[in-house]
Amino acid sequence: MEKRRLYTRLWMLAAIVLSLTGSLLAQQKIEDRERKADERFEAGQSAHEAGDLRRAIELYGEAIELDESLWQAEYQLGMAWFALGEWSSSRNALGKVESRLTSLQDDATGAEIRQVLMRISLTVAQAWRRERKREEAAAAYQRALARGAPATQVRLSMAEMAL
Repeated sequence: MEKRRLYTRLWMLAAIVLSLTGSLLAQQKIEDRERKADERFEAGQSAHEAGDLRRAIELYGEAIELDESLWQAEYQLGMAWFALGEWSSSRNALGKVESRLTSLQDDATGAEIRQVLMRISLTVAQAWRRERKREEAAAAYQRALARGAPATQVRLSMAEMAL
Protein backbone atom coordinates (compact mmCIF):
# COMPACT_ATOMS: atom_id res chain seq x y z
CA MET A 1 0.00 0.00 0.00
CA GLU A 2 2.85 2.42 0.85
CA LYS A 3 4.49 1.81 -2.52
CA ARG A 4 1.26 2.57 -4.31
CA ARG A 5 0.96 5.95 -2.55
CA LEU A 6 4.59 6.71 -3.28
CA TYR A 7 4.12 5.93 -6.99
CA THR A 8 0.94 7.99 -7.13
CA ARG A 9 2.72 10.96 -5.59
CA LEU A 10 5.67 10.56 -7.94
CA TRP A 11 3.33 10.50 -10.94
CA MET A 12 1.54 13.60 -9.68
CA LEU A 13 4.84 15.38 -9.15
CA ALA A 14 6.00 14.39 -12.65
CA ALA A 15 2.73 15.67 -14.12
CA ILE A 16 3.16 19.01 -12.33
CA VAL A 17 6.76 19.34 -13.53
CA LEU A 18 5.74 18.54 -17.12
CA SER A 19 2.88 21.02 -16.94
CA LEU A 20 5.15 23.79 -15.67
CA THR A 21 7.76 22.99 -18.32
CA GLY A 22 5.09 23.19 -21.02
CA SER A 23 3.91 26.56 -19.74
CA LEU A 24 7.45 27.90 -19.65
CA LEU A 25 8.10 26.69 -23.20
CA ALA A 26 4.88 28.29 -24.44
CA GLN A 27 5.83 31.59 -22.77
CA GLN A 28 9.30 31.36 -24.33
CA LYS A 29 7.76 30.92 -27.79
CA ILE A 30 5.57 33.99 -27.30
CA GLU A 31 8.53 36.05 -26.16
CA ASP A 32 10.62 34.85 -29.13
CA ARG A 33 7.86 35.86 -31.58
CA GLU A 34 7.56 39.29 -29.96
CA ARG A 35 11.33 39.78 -30.06
CA LYS A 36 11.46 38.77 -33.73
CA ALA A 37 8.54 41.08 -34.50
CA ASP A 38 10.33 43.98 -32.81
CA GLU A 39 13.51 43.20 -34.76
CA ARG A 40 11.59 43.17 -38.08
CA PHE A 41 9.85 46.41 -37.15
CA GLU A 42 13.14 48.14 -36.31
CA ALA A 43 14.71 46.86 -39.53
CA GLY A 44 11.66 48.18 -41.38
CA GLN A 45 12.13 51.56 -39.72
CA SER A 46 15.76 51.63 -40.87
CA ALA A 47 14.82 50.70 -44.43
CA HIS A 48 12.02 53.30 -44.40
CA GLU A 49 14.40 56.03 -43.22
CA ALA A 50 16.91 55.00 -45.89
CA GLY A 51 14.22 55.36 -48.56
CA ASP A 52 14.00 51.64 -49.35
CA LEU A 53 10.21 51.60 -49.09
CA ARG A 54 9.64 48.21 -50.72
CA ARG A 55 11.99 46.55 -48.23
CA ALA A 56 10.36 48.47 -45.38
CA ILE A 57 6.94 47.22 -46.49
CA GLU A 58 8.24 43.65 -46.56
CA LEU A 59 9.72 43.95 -43.07
CA TYR A 60 6.64 45.63 -41.61
CA GLY A 61 4.54 42.82 -43.06
CA GLU A 62 6.78 40.21 -41.40
CA ALA A 63 6.52 42.05 -38.08
CA ILE A 64 2.73 42.09 -38.32
CA GLU A 65 2.64 38.36 -39.13
CA LEU A 66 4.68 37.67 -36.00
CA ASP A 67 2.72 40.02 -33.73
CA GLU A 68 -0.67 41.24 -34.93
CA SER A 69 -0.94 43.59 -31.96
CA LEU A 70 2.03 45.65 -33.21
CA TRP A 71 -0.10 48.51 -34.55
CA GLN A 72 2.97 50.70 -35.00
CA ALA A 73 4.17 48.38 -37.79
CA GLU A 74 0.75 48.56 -39.48
CA TYR A 75 0.83 52.37 -39.19
CA GLN A 76 4.28 52.59 -40.75
CA LEU A 77 3.19 50.13 -43.43
CA GLY A 78 0.34 52.47 -44.33
CA MET A 79 2.70 55.44 -44.44
CA ALA A 80 5.17 53.57 -46.67
CA TRP A 81 2.36 52.62 -49.07
CA PHE A 82 1.28 56.28 -49.07
CA ALA A 83 4.81 57.41 -49.94
CA LEU A 84 4.75 55.02 -52.91
CA GLY A 85 1.42 56.39 -54.09
CA GLU A 86 -0.42 53.14 -53.38
CA TRP A 87 -3.50 54.89 -52.02
CA SER A 88 -5.73 51.85 -51.56
CA SER A 89 -3.04 49.84 -49.76
CA SER A 90 -2.27 52.85 -47.57
CA ARG A 91 -5.92 53.36 -46.62
CA ASN A 92 -6.33 49.64 -45.92
CA ALA A 93 -3.37 49.50 -43.51
CA LEU A 94 -4.27 52.78 -41.81
CA GLY A 95 -7.90 51.69 -41.53
CA LYS A 96 -6.80 48.62 -39.58
CA VAL A 97 -4.83 50.81 -37.18
CA GLU A 98 -7.73 53.23 -36.83
CA SER A 99 -10.19 50.48 -35.94
CA ARG A 100 -7.73 49.03 -33.42
CA LEU A 101 -6.95 52.35 -31.73
CA THR A 102 -10.36 54.01 -31.70
CA SER A 103 -11.40 52.09 -28.59
CA LEU A 104 -8.19 53.14 -26.81
CA GLN A 105 -8.51 56.89 -27.30
CA ASP A 106 -10.20 57.34 -23.92
CA ASP A 107 -7.59 55.31 -21.97
CA ALA A 108 -4.64 56.72 -20.03
CA THR A 109 -2.62 57.11 -23.25
CA GLY A 110 -5.61 58.65 -25.00
CA ALA A 111 -3.92 61.93 -25.94
CA GLU A 112 -1.15 60.10 -27.78
CA ILE A 113 -3.64 57.79 -29.44
CA ARG A 114 -5.81 60.72 -30.55
CA GLN A 115 -2.74 62.31 -32.18
CA VAL A 116 -2.09 59.11 -34.13
CA LEU A 117 -5.75 58.89 -35.13
CA MET A 118 -5.68 62.52 -36.27
CA ARG A 119 -2.60 61.84 -38.47
CA ILE A 120 -4.30 58.75 -39.86
CA SER A 121 -7.40 60.77 -40.76
CA LEU A 122 -5.29 63.43 -42.50
CA THR A 123 -3.32 60.83 -44.46
CA VAL A 124 -6.46 58.96 -45.48
CA ALA A 125 -8.04 62.26 -46.57
CA GLN A 126 -5.00 63.04 -48.69
CA ALA A 127 -5.13 59.59 -50.26
CA TRP A 128 -8.81 60.03 -51.14
CA ARG A 129 -8.07 63.51 -52.45
CA ARG A 130 -5.34 62.21 -54.74
CA GLU A 131 -7.84 59.73 -56.13
CA ARG A 132 -10.27 62.62 -56.67
CA LYS A 133 -12.83 61.11 -54.29
CA ARG A 134 -14.05 64.36 -52.78
CA GLU A 135 -16.83 63.05 -50.56
CA GLU A 136 -14.59 60.42 -48.98
CA ALA A 137 -11.80 62.98 -48.55
CA ALA A 138 -14.18 65.49 -46.96
CA ALA A 139 -15.42 62.86 -44.48
CA ALA A 140 -11.84 61.98 -43.54
CA TYR A 141 -10.99 65.68 -43.13
CA GLN A 142 -13.99 66.06 -40.82
CA ARG A 143 -12.74 63.13 -38.70
CA ALA A 144 -9.32 64.80 -38.57
CA LEU A 145 -10.92 68.04 -37.36
CA ALA A 146 -12.87 66.15 -34.69
CA ARG A 147 -9.59 64.58 -33.57
CA GLY A 148 -7.85 67.92 -33.16
CA ALA A 149 -6.26 68.63 -36.55
CA PRO A 150 -5.46 72.32 -37.07
CA ALA A 151 -8.59 73.85 -38.57
CA THR A 152 -6.61 76.17 -40.84
CA GLN A 153 -4.71 73.27 -42.38
CA VAL A 154 -7.87 71.22 -42.95
CA ARG A 155 -9.85 74.15 -44.39
CA LEU A 156 -7.00 75.03 -46.74
CA SER A 157 -6.80 71.42 -47.93
CA MET A 158 -10.56 71.29 -48.45
CA ALA A 159 -10.51 74.60 -50.34
CA GLU A 160 -7.72 73.34 -52.61
CA MET A 161 -9.73 70.20 -53.20
CA ALA A 162 -12.81 72.25 -54.14
CA LEU A 163 -10.82 74.12 -56.77
